[in-house]
Amino acid sequence: TLLFVSAPGGIRPESAQQVEELPAVKEGVDMHYIQYDLIEAELQSTLRRDTIVLAAISLCLILLGFFSFTKSLRGLGLIGLMVSFNIALTFLAMSALSMRFTVHMITIPCIITVLSFTDIMHILYHQQIQRDGARTDRELQDHIIGAVRIPLLLTSATNIVGFVIFLIFARNIHLFNFSLAAILGVTFGYLSARLLVIRLMGKDNLFIKRTDFEGLNRWHSAVAHWVRDKKNTVLPAFLTVSLVLLTLVSTHLTIDGSEAEYTLTGSRLAEGIEILQREFFGAKQAEVFISVEEGSLWDKTTLNELEVVEAEIERIFHPLYINSPLVVVKRYHRYLSGGAPGAFLIPPVIGPDYAARLEQHKARLGGTGIIDSTATRASLVFGFPAIPLPEARAGYAQLRQFLDTKQTDRLHFQLSGLQYLSDEATHRFSVRILAGLALSILFGSLVVMLLLRSLRQGVGLLLVNLFPIFFALGIMLCLGIAITPLTLFLLSILLGICVDDSVYLLFQDRDATSSPHIVPIFITSFVLSLGFLSLASSSFTWLRPFGWIFLAGIGLAYVLDIFILPLFLHRKTEP
Repeated sequence: TLLFVSAPGGIRPESAQQVEELPAVKEGVDMHYIQYDLIEAELQSTLRRDTIVLAAISLCLILLGFFSFTKSLRGLGLIGLMVSFNIALTFLAMSALSMRFTVHMITIPCIITVLSFTDIMHILYHQQIQRDGARTDRELQDHIIGAVRIPLLLTSATNIVGFVIFLIFARNIHLFNFSLAAILGVTFGYLSARLLVIRLMGKDNLFIKRTDFEGLNRWHSAVAHWVRDKKNTVLPAFLTVSLVLLTLVSTHLTIDGSEAEYTLTGSRLAEGIEILQREFFGAKQAEVFISVEEGSLWDKTTLNELEVVEAEIERIFHPLYINSPLVVVKRYHRYLSGGAPGAFLIPPVIGPDYAARLEQHKARLGGTGIIDSTATRASLVFGFPAIPLPEARAGYAQLRQFLDTKQTDRLHFQLSGLQYLSDEATHRFSVRILAGLALSILFGSLVVMLLLRSLRQGVGLLLVNLFPIFFALGIMLCLGIAITPLTLFLLSILLGICVDDSVYLLFQDRDATSSPHIVPIFITSFVLSLGFLSLASSSFTWLRPFGWIFLAGIGLAYVLDIFILPLFLHRKTEP
């Protein structure tokens, strides 16, 4: 049973508690109190708590992982301080711009943490390896700037370009705010690394104490020699697997809606919403706007056309409910027939008096919000069960095509409704995010081609960074994880990790005479993988698998950067 209660200013939770304590309610009645402002408040509260908790857990894991490899409390403090500083600065800027923190923003702290940690880690590593060769602190800082200036700028620019593309494509306030917040975060991260962190580097301030990475270097050397010796086999195999992976994922990629991502497990409010959607209104709603000539809404000809339209909606969507002028007429006929179930149909004759009574009683018959005051505009509203977005969009396309065949000079139909518009916007939204990710990688590759004057290295950067993204998408497809705007936002974090390490490898020694610096990349990959495992403890079910997806994606990106990318660089690979 569904009971609607309204009150000025909403209903207080205390009132609901009093109702639940009534004797009649306690006797085997399970109540689910649903009020949309409370649902939104619970979602926002959980979101804020989840963001703070996950950010804290992730930062702790990252710092512990960093300390386990570097044995440096000074480095630990610097990274923790700068990451916190960049996040705080970004949120202050968001507050100054009156940007509301929504569920789409949950990835912003992660993006800032990833990019800040990567840049700072490379700065600290270069401080360690160049401090003995510098005579003064200023000379050391100049050496570090010379080593990281271009990759630091390029990695930040690549990420900013991707988010600027999101900003340009934005037709949605969530994408606009996310893009702007991400641009602010990346900019603050770059400026703090370039202007603050490097200036803190001195000969006597050692931020990475551990120097014994012989085991890592030996392992890398052995694998790198094997890969280099098998180059004529490994490189074609990688290109083939890349082509197959990109083809399979592109062929099977389907974009879904984000409804499930707003669901909280173990919540009474969430249980109430689930019952409401399953038993009464469906998870999705749409409506057909109807325009008719004045005085023709209650004509049998019009009603017969509406009945045909409703039958088509029944065939396509299997709705849980439909409300329309036709339903109003059938309800009135059943009422006049004493409530007989078989009387729920169009009356044989609808004269002027009958039509006048329909107009008079339409509000009591459920016509509020369905029929306007002039009876020339009306809506056919229907709700249907949750179905994947591709199926919903296919159904919308079928219905639009059918409605086009029913258009006349006196009767006009238009498919609309918030859910319909939201589904169409979600699809466009996701396509734009994918385009932004692809163009971001393409931008980085083009810049590499121009700066290094090497098409081969640009193509290598493109393939090595596309592979982990498509690999993560492939895992999501295999596990049945929906590809939605929010999950694509998460993939932008993985893209940032992949691109950053690749760019540092490409630019660390452009004369191609030295071996790749694997230590900062290994520490960055390991520590960030550890940090993202915190996602497994999220209150949002959809977010939990991404801890393991990131672990696999970052691990794959490390292997490709260290062993496959050098095959495109004409550099020797032994440390």
